[in-house]
Amino acid sequence: MSNDKILKDRDLIKKLKKHGVQVIPRRGKGGHRMLFHQSIRGQKVGYPLPFHGHNHDWQKSVVRAVRERFGISIEGFYKRVKGDK
Repeated sequence: MSNDKILKDRDLIKKLKKHGVQVIPRRGKGGHRMLFHQSIRGQKVGYPLPFHGHNHDWQKSVVRAVRERFGISIEGFYKRVKGDK
């Protein structure tokens, strides 16, 4: 069972950026953004994320898939950082 939460698009991107994920908007045609992160082995790991607007809610399964793709632990992902609301 996942302890991930439903997140708004802007909150998901904000948390990913804090973990070093780069967001490349509008790479090519369509409504997808590419997310990139440097892996432990030095390779770039990518993940396409559809863009449905900044107010879109991402389900727990999508949040978990993105987090696991980039190797971010659940504790580190939801850890409060100074400046968070």
